[in-house]
Amino acid sequence: FTCYKCGKRYTWTDSLTRHLREGCGVLPKHICTICGRKFRRKDYLLRHENHIHK
Repeated sequence: FTCYKCGKRYTWTDSLTRHLREGCGVLPKHICTICGRKFRRKDYLLRHENHIHK
């Protein structure tokens, strides 16, 4: 399954759907205050903080 906007390929249709829903080409807006890593979704940032900086 290929994104019609950017050409990125996915094995699963659900992955492509998520990619499009989250905004193809949208820059990450959630930034870890400890290491500066950037995330598109807040839940990914929170998971990162809990597992990496615990």
